[in-house]
Amino acid sequence: MVAAAQSTQEAGGYLVLVSGDASLYKYRIGGDGKMSQERKVKLSIKGDGSELQCVWAGSGLLAAANNEPMLRLWHQEKDLNYVLTLNDPRHGQVAGNKDLIRCVAFNPRKRVLAGGTHSGRIVMWRYTGGQTPSEDDWEILPAIKLAVSIHRITWGPGESLMAISSAETKQLSILNETVLASKTTASGNSIIQTSADRFIVTNAQGKMKLVAAGIRIKGMDLDAAGKYVMIYNGKRAEIREIKEGTNRQKPYLRIEHKPTSKTVLC
Repeated sequence: MVAAAQSTQEAGGYLVLVSGDASLYKYRIGGDGKMSQERKVKLSIKGDGSELQCVWAGSGLLAAANNEPMLRLWHQEKDLNYVLTLNDPRHGQVAGNKDLIRCVAFNPRKRVLAGGTHSGRIVMWRYTGGQTPSEDDWEILPAIKLAVSIHRITWGPGESLMAISSAETKQLSILNETVLASKTTASGNSIIQTSADRFIVTNAQGKMKLVAAGIRIKGMDLDAAGKYVMIYNGKRAEIREIKEGTNRQKPYLRIEHKPTSKTVLC
């Protein structure tokens, strides 16, 4: 038997095999290690199953991508099935664009199911649970747009790493989730992190300045007067001074690095 996907569910004491012809076999594993077939069913999917990818998305829940505008899910214990589609605008779907989900991966620690599409989007759902398995158990998360068609997704060893591969370009991309920081003072000054190493400073009059930090930002703080910004990366903290000036009678912000303020954190 040539398998398109093979999965074992240890907690339930059974093995589920999805074969190359899109047939699902369920085997019960006895205490003596012997297996007995409990079920065989032909999955209702497009095509012959040669492009099918399957992963476990929780206890007894099998998720599959098969070059369709949806993910299909089958609950093995409750004998229920449903789909997660791309129809919601929160997935970043462009009107008239019939995108297809090519691959699927599940992060059990984050309880996030991710699908990679032909147009280069990573669409994600977070499992929230429910009494009866259905699409309502999944919260839609913001999509990520890449410049290549996605062939395979693999979650990294941590909670925030994801590897993306593209068969067309033969490229491998590593994505690292960043929690963006922000701070606003009572006087109306604010800082907002926009990427792993950049942030925007806004004063009380609404003047803005985009700053390249030069280090990976893991946290930020702004003093009450809105004159100093502290950024740190877990090993070192730096202080930046916010100064106001005028250029041809137009006000502007200038951010000065205070090199003597570097501190090594223990």
